[in-house]
Amino acid sequence: MTDPNVYRPDALSAYHRVASALAPGAPLAAWVEARGSLDGADVLDLGAGTGVSAHALADRGARVLAVDASRQALDLIGAGGTSGIKTLEADFRHLDLEDAADVAVMSRNTFFAALTTDDKIGVLSSARRALRPGGRLVLDCSDPLEYLEGGAGARSVTFPLGPSEAVTITTTLDHTTQSLLSMFMVWGATDFVAFHESAVWATAAEVRLLAERAGLRLVDIRGDYAGSPYASTSRLMLMTLESAR
Repeated sequence: MTDPNVYRPDALSAYHRVASALAPGAPLAAWVEARGSLDGADVLDLGAGTGVSAHALADRGARVLAVDASRQALDLIGAGGTSGIKTLEADFRHLDLEDAADVAVMSRNTFFAALTTDDKIGVLSSARRALRPGGRLVLDCSDPLEYLEGGAGARSVTFPLGPSEAVTITTTLDHTTQSLLSMFMVWGATDFVAFHESAVWATAAEVRLLAERAGLRLVDIRGDYAGSPYASTSRLMLMTLESAR
């Protein structure tokens, strides 16, 4: 459910480089495995994008089904050559899978790409149906406090991607609708690519209520990949949900 603008042929490679640098899958995979072995586990990577998290999960022995609405992104995952990853082109709001996975994962802010309340409940409901008894869903999200601090409007920050490449991210916030538009400008010595993503954030309390409506319950929330307790100073919301039915 990432904005299709990201998946333009000229933007896909740049998107992958940005995701690899700013939202690496290894810390998330380690955090998931610390709560239950991934070796031989069936794992759904929902909204897999170009596979940054899928590859990290597979490296820890998981059998990964990477789900995304973009065939182009899934083809890039397949080109990565990592064994243990299968792909499925599907809208995960309406995923037709039952008892298929031990773990489902939505990596950095993918859950926020579900733009409406109904979309968010649909995503959570699909994940619940796909989980086996005792399975768990992991949501990896930025704490909305990160968006709320500093007021509304636009803000920009630049990150290096390599010796001769960087990305400038300009985020425009609307506190009334809890929405944000992120414009990515990736520039190097000889090229320039721009793409954007839209998202609508939710607080931990809101996620808890949405989960209940989807038949899930929030069983744990942490503030970083080291497992620190979630607090007002946290910059992440790492939430674990289980079926309430």
